[in-house]
Amino acid sequence: MTRITDRSREGLLMTSLSGAGAAPLRVLVVGGSLVGLSSAIALARSSATVTVLERTGSSGYEGGGGLGVDVDLLAAVTGLSDGPPVYRGPDRDTTAWPLLAGWLESQARSVPGVEVVRGAQSGVVVFGVVGLCEGVLFT
Repeated sequence: MTRITDRSREGLLMTSLSGAGAAPLRVLVVGGSLVGLSSAIALARSSATVTVLERTGSSGYEGGGGLGVDVDLLAAVTGLSDGPPVYRGPDRDTTAWPLLAGWLESQARSVPGVEVVRGAQSGVVVFGVVGLCEGVLFT
C-alpha cells in the first residue's frame, strides 16, 4: 500500500490500495445504502475494483422522510464535487432518503471501477478469504 496526501481536501490522507505492479484490489460491498455506496466510490477512487451487492431488485427506494446530511463530509469521503439534492436550512442540510439514495447510486454507477448489482443474494463474507456470490469469485 502507498499513502498519498490529497491536498485538495484540506490535507485529507488517501491510501492507494494496490502497490506498484500489484494487481488491483477487488472489493465486495454488501449493501447499497448510504455507507455501502459511499465506501464503493471512495475505494474505486483509490484504485480498487468494487462490486456492490444490493438485495432489492429496483432502484425505487421507499420510506425515509427528513434526513440530515453532512454534505461536506459526504464530499470528503466520496470525492464527489456536485452535491446531493438537499434543502439548505438555517442549521443543517436535509433531504428525503429516496432522493439521496437515487442520487448516490447514479453517482456510484458513473465512477469507473464500481458495479452495482441489484437483486443479489450474498454469500458468506470473511476478511481476506475467498467468497462466491452470484457465480463470481471474489478474493
